[in-house]
Amino acid sequence: MAFHGRSEASIARYTAAVYDTPCIDLCAFDGKTGFCTGCYRTRAEAREWRKMTDHWRHLILNERPRRQVKLGRGTSQAPKHD
Repeated sequence: MAFHGRSEASIARYTAAVYDTPCIDLCAFDGKTGFCTGCYRTRAEAREWRKMTDHWRHLILNERPRRQVKLGRGTSQAPKHD
């Protein structure tokens, strides 16, 4: 079955890519916020990422713009991750 012209295999590849680790191998945690300055996750989120459901991963990724602002690295108008 296709969704909007995409095959199930295509959707599975897209989903896997979307929720793959956001780590960019720049692990340094901010002492004030606890966020990684590379991927904007907490230590616990980074440690548990592979065990999380896609729902939790999605929620964390949607927090990225707000976390960037807290670290002074983004704008409050940053796009949401869908």
